[in-house]
Amino acid sequence: MPVRFRLHEVLEARREAMSLRQLALQSGVSYTTVHAIYHNNTRQVLLRTLGLLAGALDVEPRELIGGTADIPPRRKTRER
Repeated sequence: MPVRFRLHEVLEARREAMSLRQLALQSGVSYTTVHAIYHNNTRQVLLRTLGLLAGALDVEPRELIGGTADIPPRRKTRER
């Protein structure tokens, strides 16, 4: 089941702005991973990673995960 990550919404709701680079440094998660989660461009994320991000943002890990209703289905790629 696909999951939508809510990192974008959580960062936008913060009183103090935090860039993706700042979040990566503060959480210890690579910038590439933070960027992929922020843009919902990943299929899976380790629970440990969600925990690190949530800790850096002072939220519960469950706040970083959303529903699937607004996610369009992925297009199947053609096999070669």
